[in-house]
Amino acid sequence: MSHTCNHPIVKRKWSPEEDRILMKQIKETGPLMWDQIARHIPGRSGKQCKERWITVLDPNINRQDWSAEEDSRLLKFHKMYGNKWATISSHMKGRSSISVKNRFKFLKRHSARRIRTFGYDPLEQQETQESPAPEICFEMIELPAHMRIRLF
Repeated sequence: MSHTCNHPIVKRKWSPEEDRILMKQIKETGPLMWDQIARHIPGRSGKQCKERWITVLDPNINRQDWSAEEDSRLLKFHKMYGNKWATISSHMKGRSSISVKNRFKFLKRHSARRIRTFGYDPLEQQETQESPAPEICFEMIELPAHMRIRLF
């Protein structure tokens, strides 16, 4: 167990009181001096305080569902910057670097399913709305009788 300011750092759910103290400290010091802020919350590290602020408490963070346009921009910026999530998030108004990274991983996971289903990777397609839909080729194969289904 690591220690900061003689308080053991523990993993536990944040309490409303800890959130209140965190918000109060951010008002007083600003959201940059995380180790200083953590000194006011026993058992919390600067990193924990920063992550709590960025992922839960910051009122400037957009927590709405991602739009198709945002997904497209995320993919475009990922091609430009790679896994530099903070750089990408600076171009995505209201989206934290953690949110950007998580969304990209979600899109990547689901693209693998689309490859299996449709035979193409939407992440490799042009990310503009003007781009034409990819062509999908279907190959007719004869299935054994026990595998056939009726489509209506």
